[in-house]
Amino acid sequence: MTGLFLGVLAAYLVHAIALHRASGPETEADAETHLHRGMPAPLMPFALFLAVHALESARLSAWLHSPAVLASAGALLMLVMLNQLRRKHLELHGGGAAFRIFYVAGGALQTVLLVLAGYYAWEEGILGRGLFHPQWVILGLAGGHLIFGISLLFSHRSLESLRDIGVYIADPRPVSAYAARSPRQVFACIDVSLIEELVYRVAAQGLLLAWTGNAWAAILVTAVVFSVVHRHFFYNHVVDSAEFLAFSILLGALYHLTGSLTLVVLVHAVRNLEIVYFDQSKDPADGAGSAEPAPRAAIGARWRAPVYSPMHGK
Repeated sequence: MTGLFLGVLAAYLVHAIALHRASGPETEADAETHLHRGMPAPLMPFALFLAVHALESARLSAWLHSPAVLASAGALLMLVMLNQLRRKHLELHGGGAAFRIFYVAGGALQTVLLVLAGYYAWEEGILGRGLFHPQWVILGLAGGHLIFGISLLFSHRSLESLRDIGVYIADPRPVSAYAARSPRQVFACIDVSLIEELVYRVAAQGLLLAWTGNAWAAILVTAVVFSVVHRHFFYNHVVDSAEFLAFSILLGALYHLTGSLTLVVLVHAVRNLEIVYFDQSKDPADGAGSAEPAPRAAIGARWRAPVYSPMHGK
């Protein structure tokens, strides 16, 4: 399992770097497509919740392991994978046949990584009912908001914004109201975070730890790989890229110290959601009259967009 997963991850890393070099910086119009996009937004978190509870029921588990059910699940997975690869192909607006094949191959590698990561997580007992313990939900939401607020210091790079950022951190009501009005965006952010944390923190970091015996080496290598596969890492300001790497290391440390997938998924999801919230808010320079208590107005005229997220523009 270790050799297979790390081999596929290495192939995906090489593929991602080559794609970055061929494609250049990301924009809102052509943000890199991830495997899960196009699925119903609640699919991944709800499917995980139902699967955990079903498989820990002896009667349901025996039924789910029957050959007919396993074959049907495998066929459904293949259909989902083929549909996502088809979407990747259709979303390309240029490039020759070789580039299209190369791009779609990335979707195949993502699919294999996700399946292997899910299998590893289940075999290690990570996807048990304790996954949904309320303490990790509360800590994930509160910690994610605090960590995002601190990240604003990097994107603004000005102590003059410190007071305004402190006010934003202390009052989560505006972003909470945005989340209540945008359930699909919330589920999409959870979807992204759940998939990425399964692949990187659970499987990659866990297998590297078992292979090397060194927790911090596993955390650092996983964080570097996670950062490099995100195209914006190469094109952001060096301070923003350093912050993104630090965030990746923090996720790894949190997972290593707590063993909670829920905690790192929610910290990651809150960060993505708040970045989208900022990006979609009305800039005060566009004129008055916004019905939204925009975070850009809260931070003031010194507004700068936070570090780019894979969910940007989606």
